[in-house]
Amino acid sequence: MGVSASVSASASGGWVSSRKPVTWSAIVVRQYFRNKGAVVGAAILVVVVLVAVLAPVIAPYDPYAMHPKEQLKPPSEQFLWGTDQYGRDMLSRVIHGARISLMVGFAANIFSVALGMLVGISAGYYGGRYDMLVMRVMDMIFAFPGLLLAMSIIGLIGQRGLIWVVIALSIVWIPMYARLIRGSVLSAKENTYVEAARVVGMRGGRIMWRHILPNTAAPVIVVASLCVGVAIRNAAALSFLGMGAQPPTPEWGLMLFETKQFLRINPWVTVSPGLAILLTVLAFNLVGDGLRSALDPRMKVD
Repeated sequence: MGVSASVSASASGGWVSSRKPVTWSAIVVRQYFRNKGAVVGAAILVVVVLVAVLAPVIAPYDPYAMHPKEQLKPPSEQFLWGTDQYGRDMLSRVIHGARISLMVGFAANIFSVALGMLVGISAGYYGGRYDMLVMRVMDMIFAFPGLLLAMSIIGLIGQRGLIWVVIALSIVWIPMYARLIRGSVLSAKENTYVEAARVVGMRGGRIMWRHILPNTAAPVIVVASLCVGVAIRNAAALSFLGMGAQPPTPEWGLMLFETKQFLRINPWVTVSPGLAILLTVLAFNLVGDGLRSALDPRMKVD
């Protein structure tokens, strides 16, 4: 024991710790799970995702099937969340609506992140007149309220449907991601390793991809996690206004529109899709807040 202990001693007389160094990902995970709200949001989100993935299996009925003799039935053993004015099972429609809402939310953010990344990283890296021109265009788009701009885009296209909702929301959020990524690029491109890459003859595109782009990941992940919930809410609003999903699609906003006239006499037909929107958007907000805290480099780690 004495020999092994002496071998482990350092040259300076100290002792070498056998503990493994804590990685950045481990620190992020630990900080995230310290936030109780973020853990609750993640749990809700896991349930929503599982419901969306397993919708064809767990839904008790076909969401499109009508039961003429079962119109506006209250919750019962046969229809746990009641039926709508066409006798369709509300639980089945809400379950399938989770799949549609998540697809719209993620698709809109994926497209806007991809396009915003191209605009932001090129503007921040090359700078000059190109940067000024691009960012002025982004400021013009960003000046409009998001939902109003999405409605205007759909109106100009003259088409209605979820695909156009995704396109409209993607355009609306390009300036937000472009400005966010541009700010990260402006600070990252002044680092010494970027200068070293230029000295050795590395091309601009490769520098942006390998050295600058990874530094923009943390803020983009945080904003994107928050914007998925916003996209779901806005998609529901557009469907409620008749610009998004069209009947008989089981989309939460459309379900609210179709059943709003029965709110006073049969409130259960509006409570279920409204509650689904509330819980899903809340879950993404809690997760986004937890990621913001966990990925904040200024946070003290003990």
